[in-house]
Amino acid sequence: MSTKETKATSAAQSLKALLPQVKEQTEIIRATLADLRRQRAGLEAELSALLRVPMRKDDYLALVHAEVDAYADDFAKGVARKLEREQDPPEKRGESTHRFANGRLSLALSHRPENGYLFGCLVGSNDLKFDRWAFLFRDAMKDALSGAFALARWEWEGETVRPLPELRAEHDRLSAAIAELQRQERELIEQAAEIGVSVE
Repeated sequence: MSTKETKATSAAQSLKALLPQVKEQTEIIRATLADLRRQRAGLEAELSALLRVPMRKDDYLALVHAEVDAYADDFAKGVARKLEREQDPPEKRGESTHRFANGRLSLALSHRPENGYLFGCLVGSNDLKFDRWAFLFRDAMKDALSGAFALARWEWEGETVRPLPELRAEHDRLSAAIAELQRQERELIEQAAEIGVSVE
């Protein structure tokens, strides 16, 4: 037998000796992957059930109030931006230098409250949409909503209904655990691929 044939035979024997180990590692990886997926499926079922848990009425109302605040705050920022732009020189605003300028003495001297000019410029006198209503009547809107919620019959009350902060924390915990299991699954699949094995 030539030296070349001897080396080939030796390599084949070495590879054959490794096969049981590769097979064993593959089975370990597949079993571990299956276990991780079972765990993830269980947590995903918990998360799905959690998403169907009812809220307390006061938590629901707080979400609605938060929307009113968000609209009002955003509109207030828009008014602030308009005021800031008025301080720019006319040429920067793309206006004629002879154009009537808000925020200047000429405005105060010629101002007529009954015209509603400033209110219209800053807030908009036409087409009052929800953001404007929220900006102008934030507290009144929230009080009215609270009154409406107080009238509503709400079956999901009592100690058995968990508060929203607790539900959020549970949601975050489950989501993080699921993400970690997914990371471990990807890692195992990559490890298997490195030895030329598909475990999918």
